[in-house]
Amino acid sequence: MSFDLERVSAMEGEFDRAVKAVKDLRLALEAFSETGEAFEVLDSYFQSPAWVEDYDSAVPPYSVKCGVLSQDGLYNLFSERRELLRLMADFSEKGGNLS
Repeated sequence: MSFDLERVSAMEGEFDRAVKAVKDLRLALEAFSETGEAFEVLDSYFQSPAWVEDYDSAVPPYSVKCGVLSQDGLYNLFSERRELLRLMADFSEKGGNLS
C-alpha cells in the first residue's frame, strides 16, 4: 500500500471547498436571521398609509435613496425571502441536498 499524493491532494481540495462552504453558509444564515425584525418593520411600513403618503409625495430626482418606495423592489425582496425560507426547508428535509 502506498500513499497516493494525487488522490490526497484532490481530496484536500474538496475538503477545503466544503469547509469554506460551511463557514460561508453559517455566516450568511446568521446575517439572514438577524433581519427578521427588519422584514417585520418593512412589511408594517409597506402596509401603512405612511408608505402611500411617502410614495405619493416623492418627487424625482430624489435627494435621498428611496428604494423602499419601489413597489417592485419590496415585492421582490419579500418574495425572495419566502423562496429562500422554502429552499432552506426543502434543503433540511432532503438531508442537505437540493436536487
